Amino acid sequence: MNLHTHTHYCDGKSSIKEIWDAAVDLNWQFLGYSSHAPLPFDCKWAISDKNIQNYCNEINELRQNKSDTLPFTGWEIDYLNGIGFPSLKSKYIYNADFFICSLHFLKSPLKKQGFIEIDGTLLDFIRCLSGYENSIEMLMSAYFSDLHKMLTTLVPATKIIGHIDKFLLNANKVPAFHQYKKKFNDMLLEWLEQSISEDVIIEVNTRCIYKYNWIEPYPGITALKYMSEKNIPCVISSDAHHHNELDLGFEHVYKICKEQKINLNFINKQLPDIIKNNRTAVNA
Repeated sequence: MNLHTHTHYCDGKSSIKEIWDAAVDLNWQFLGYSSHAPLPFDCKWAISDKNIQNYCNEINELRQNKSDTLPFTGWEIDYLNGIGFPSLKSKYIYNADFFICSLHFLKSPLKKQGFIEIDGTLLDFIRCLSGYENSIEMLMSAYFSDLHKMLTTLVPATKIIGHIDKFLLNANKVPAFHQYKKKFNDMLLEWLEQSISEDVIIEVNTRCIYKYNWIEPYPGITALKYMSEKNIPCVISSDAHHHNELDLGFEHVYKICKEQKINLNFINKQLPDIIKNNRTAVNA
């Protein structure tokens, strides 16, 4: 199964039905949809408010089909410093089956810059960096500070933390970052240590493998080894934006785990029950 998928309602290329058909062809028992939820500012890759109900209705209609594949309604929701998860104000989003909680934006110290996307264009990343006095160390501190806040901010359903080190997508392109790679990994492991005490699931995201030809997923091998050692619950997902991407990169991750002797606590098969139990608890 895969819970991290995007349709044409946000920045995906396929319809809900096309992704559903692909999951059926893979003989999957479960499929999760996780459209990018709206933000309190213009964002070209998020669903529009007017389409939220249609998105939910389409997924609910699939549940009426007599099929061996059960769909779940989810969202990828953004954490924003000082605001939390603003999209949860919508009743349709609040009542979802699960949430992919992600950090795509940092708040610039410069008032005129507002929130800046750190995993979009390199230019945006550099603009964000400039707000932090061009200090990689300050930018990293802001990133992990928000990750910690996102970790402890409650959501009303199963909480999956998405691509925790996506900061690297652009940071790796900045020469000044290279001397901070070890510190970044140390801070990431500290964050993972804190995650153990929270009721969250960590995502192993394969999109960078098939999209950008990376050797490692989000997060990388160092973090995966730590997750294996600490038996941290995780799920593998492809962050699919097209129906033919549903399981891309999975075999590559399994190969890495075998070669590196990493025994991850993948709970994909347990997730349907976890999701159902969490929703029952919220509605009780």
